[in-house]
Amino acid sequence: MYLSTNIRYLRLSYNLTKSELANKVSKSISTIERWEAGTGKPDIDMILRLATIFKVMVDILLFVDLQSVNVSRHNHDENKAEDNGFLKKLYNYQSQFPAVCINDSDKKVVYVNAEYSRQTGYSLKEIKGKKFPQYMQANNYPSDKSCDIREKLDSKQPLYTEMELTFGKSKKQLNCQTHIISFNSGFISFAKFEPVIDKSIPFYL
Repeated sequence: MYLSTNIRYLRLSYNLTKSELANKVSKSISTIERWEAGTGKPDIDMILRLATIFKVMVDILLFVDLQSVNVSRHNHDENKAEDNGFLKKLYNYQSQFPAVCINDSDKKVVYVNAEYSRQTGYSLKEIKGKKFPQYMQANNYPSDKSCDIREKLDSKQPLYTEMELTFGKSKKQLNCQTHIISFNSGFISFAKFEPVIDKSIPFYL
């Protein structure tokens, strides 16, 4: 998990001092320092509160290495950070597309949330460590976009893209509107599913 580093990253991204964050959560500065150092952890109620304060899904707060994004600090002030548009995209996508799949730099699944499992029928245990071709299919994936996405992911270039796909598991067909956002050590797919009836063919990324 990346809870400790993400608390620090998000605090800096919001230009909050440790004292200001401590006041927001009614804790001491030393508690914030322990959280950020990884020597202490907030309880589940506090994790939910932090996710609300930082406007991110709990999934993202726990399982995405946000500091792997290229963040430029200005004025060499440790209490301030300037993001490169990643967080704005993150906030926008997660509010509209509740199913989340997180992949590492090898395009392998490292995490899916409950909404993703509910919609696709795949649990994290079934697909962890697998790539899309090994478990999902899509019948309308544009080949030109596939090449562009693969190239950007392989070279770790910033990637924000959206597409409409039809995924299938056995006889279950799902129309899926997907947004993909990359970071240095992987990428996140945000999706919204709707049932459709269609015939699928193998999907490769």
